[in-house]
Amino acid sequence: MLGLMRAEWMKVTRQGTTRILMGLLAGISVLFVVGLTMSVTATQPGNENLLLRQEAFSRLGFPGGVFTGIDIIRNIGFFIVAIFFSSVIGSEYGLDTWKNLLVRSNARGGFLAAKLLVTGLALLVVFIITVAIAQLVALGGHALISDTATQAGLTNQVISADQFFHNLWVQVVPLLLSYAVGATFAAMFTIITRSTVSGILLTVVWAILDTAVAYLVPSVSDFTLDKNIASLGKYLDSAASGTMPLWQNLGVFGAYFLIPMIVAIVIFRRRDMAGN
Repeated sequence: MLGLMRAEWMKVTRQGTTRILMGLLAGISVLFVVGLTMSVTATQPGNENLLLRQEAFSRLGFPGGVFTGIDIIRNIGFFIVAIFFSSVIGSEYGLDTWKNLLVRSNARGGFLAAKLLVTGLALLVVFIITVAIAQLVALGGHALISDTATQAGLTNQVISADQFFHNLWVQVVPLLLSYAVGATFAAMFTIITRSTVSGILLTVVWAILDTAVAYLVPSVSDFTLDKNIASLGKYLDSAASGTMPLWQNLGVFGAYFLIPMIVAIVIFRRRDMAGN
């Protein structure tokens, strides 16, 4: 397994998709922080504008830049997960390298598990780098406009270490759980269709439908991933504050995570040389 993981790590880190997505996230991080910096220096009159400037200023410096990076990942991260996992799995079909495993059917499950695990670790590293870039650029922006902000009456928001780690825990864990499920769906759809594009599109469509059902169909919304992850986040924020039982939140997450994973592995293990 370690040998498989080492080989997959080399493949994933050398793929063009990995570098493109890293560059995209880095560019968005820089542009987002630049936008916040410009917001702080805006001079429109009114209390509402002052509040917006204070909020933007709070996102600069430390630890504001960390949560700015997390917000960026929250807004576009699911699309990145769908693209990244579908591309990594789909490349095996596009290059026909998956056929090398067909003579070793017992190795297929381990190969797919190693590929998914390494892809997840690589994407986690990409997200961490994105947050680090956002924080570094935020520190630069804070240094540039701190005098202007002080003259405008804006203040640095100070939080304790305990509050920082609590906020980090509450924001990151539900995000990672949602993205883990998105990864398994992307893998399943890509393996079923043997197409990177189809895997991406079907994963995004599933996510949209899950969110739509959570808000528009109350009779079944309690079984959607979106609503259960939101409830789980409330448990993390404050004990016994979720909108549904904790066991249900964990059970729904487990079902959404394991079922696509099992389907993907079963289909991949049964594929023949024709791809059927």
